[in-house]
Amino acid sequence: RGKTNSFFSKINKVRAFVENEIDYRTGQTVSFHEEVTEKDTPRESFYTFDREKGKVRVKTKYAGRNLDDSVAASRQVHDFLSALYYVRNLPLLKGQGLCFEVSYFRHIWKVTGTVIGKERIQTPAGFFNTIVLDGTALRMDDRSRTRHVTVWLTDDQWRIPVKASSN
Repeated sequence: RGKTNSFFSKINKVRAFVENEIDYRTGQTVSFHEEVTEKDTPRESFYTFDREKGKVRVKTKYAGRNLDDSVAASRQVHDFLSALYYVRNLPLLKGQGLCFEVSYFRHIWKVTGTVIGKERIQTPAGFFNTIVLDGTALRMDDRSRTRHVTVWLTDDQWRIPVKASSN
């Protein structure tokens, strides 16, 4: 469960609950569930990953509508939570490239990026030595939609995400 801090809540208030089921033998996502309230608008989604058919089924309740979609995806697609686990287990050496797919809100995003180095940052939780990842998320069904993404992970054995930005 998570929510935005009090400063950010004045701009865009978010509360979220996420849960995923992972096949312990393969490390791949089986299902993903999220309940998100953003700007006082609730959204609930259930993702089911069918690797044999190369599809992700998404059932969403949003803005008074029930949506049931199936989107084509590679067999290696992640939900955003398991994508963090995946990245955290990589060597993460400066200059190393990253590339993976993420299913989010009825769309598949291809994320490419680079480990750009280490940085000491300050967050509301304190100071952290971090590994900085920088990249781009490209929506596969509409390539005109891209997002710049930066993630800071603690530079220790746990590699905890302590800051992320997207625009």
